[in-house]
Amino acid sequence: MEPTGILAFSIDEYRGGMWQDGQTLLEDKLLKIMVRVEEAVIERNETWRINREYFAALEEIKRLEQEQLRLKQKELSDFKDKNLAC
Repeated sequence: MEPTGILAFSIDEYRGGMWQDGQTLLEDKLLKIMVRVEEAVIERNETWRINREYFAALEEIKRLEQEQLRLKQKELSDFKDKNLAC
């Protein structure tokens, strides 16, 4: 790549952005760039929070299913033991 003398900055996110020197220099766009970076961080943190909640709910469902299975197995075992004792 040959140097062009044009400064560029990009964010590789869902709603990323690309800024580069043009009629307005990149340095004059810093406020907008920083706002977009902050928005990207907020969006990523929200996505992570939602994912944590989702996987916690899945774990709780799995735990409840295992507990239900354990109780059914215990009930069956108790029933068998009771009938064998008779």
